[in-house]
Amino acid sequence: MPHANLTQVSLCEVPVNQVCTLVKWGALDEPTVQRLNQTGILLGVTIRVAEQTISGPVVVVLNDSRLAIGTEIAKELKVVLGERNAS
Repeated sequence: MPHANLTQVSLCEVPVNQVCTLVKWGALDEPTVQRLNQTGILLGVTIRVAEQTISGPVVVVLNDSRLAIGTEIAKELKVVLGERNAS
């Protein structure tokens, strides 16, 4: 895996306007992972954090779409900073 040596952080820890790559589902159950897959959130996908609040959802940009991800789910999603094809 190309991101094996990079530090993984929770999606909740990513600053606004930062690009990151999803690398791990964390402790999410299968139905939740399937729902995320249906919206285009897949392992290896590059997303940008558009909005981040203390108690609300994390809003991410994927392609030209904005998606709100609940805080409890965002805490489980593990990402590395930067794009998947970055060196």
